[in-house]
Amino acid sequence: MSTSFLTSLFVRPSLKQQMQNLEWYSPLWKDTDMHLDHVKIDGDFWWNESNIWRQDPSPEVDAAWSKLHGGGHNRVFVSKEDWIKSGFDTEKGAKWIGDPTGNTYIAEVNILHVMHCVNLMRQAAFLDYYWYVRPIDPSYWTHYYHCLDIVRQEIMCSASLDLAPMYWTDYMASATIEWSIDRKCRRWDDIFDFLEKHEMSDEDVHRQATEMLRPDDAPYLETSEWGWNNTRAWYEWRRLDREKDFEYVEMGDWGRTHRDGMPKVKPNPKWRDPKLGPAQLGPWPKHQQHSVAE
Repeated sequence: MSTSFLTSLFVRPSLKQQMQNLEWYSPLWKDTDMHLDHVKIDGDFWWNESNIWRQDPSPEVDAAWSKLHGGGHNRVFVSKEDWIKSGFDTEKGAKWIGDPTGNTYIAEVNILHVMHCVNLMRQAAFLDYYWYVRPIDPSYWTHYYHCLDIVRQEIMCSASLDLAPMYWTDYMASATIEWSIDRKCRRWDDIFDFLEKHEMSDEDVHRQATEMLRPDDAPYLETSEWGWNNTRAWYEWRRLDREKDFEYVEMGDWGRTHRDGMPKVKPNPKWRDPKLGPAQLGPWPKHQQHSVAE
């Protein structure tokens, strides 16, 4: 037997190789030095005013969540080799117009979309804060349920096998669950290291939105009739007059009482701001409108 063969029998794979064996192919494994960190999960049941992830909506809280999922900056360039290894369709794939060789595609980092979905579900708990005008976007609820199901599938796919012990506490006679457990967690910053190396710039994203339109002869993913109808309703909603066709909604207290110990939810600072208008509205790029049949 050769030395190399014998060595292969006894050399243990690296932690990175072991982790990669549990995943579908992704160029992140190749281009990023992934780490596992020992993390103590904050599983405390009680509200904590020092934990920004448990706070009511505010500009500061919104900024923290936006940073967590990249604030929309999660699109990356992918080589044709990595595109094929990832199992993506080369015919339906969107090739980057900035590469004359046609060997560069564009994609987004999926887990950042999942985090966006968690953020959207957080916002749904304060619907009148974020959607303080009516009628709201016709695609809002299909977007919400899309995100709910995305998060469900992500949890079931990665399925943590950790246990949460039951302990005695001073406030209950029966045992309660302690969710503040020790975990081995991927380092979130590693994902952003990859993003910094491969992300599309703001100028690239603008070019993709304004110049990179589907060729007439390109194969494409088909949309259901329900999807077409909802998209048409969305375009009609965008054409409403923001001064005449919308009404402002007084923000409620979200069912809080003086007994729950929670602070009063502060109103959205953009509410009734004549300079901003309804926060969810704005000019829609004309180049996008050709894709929906009138």
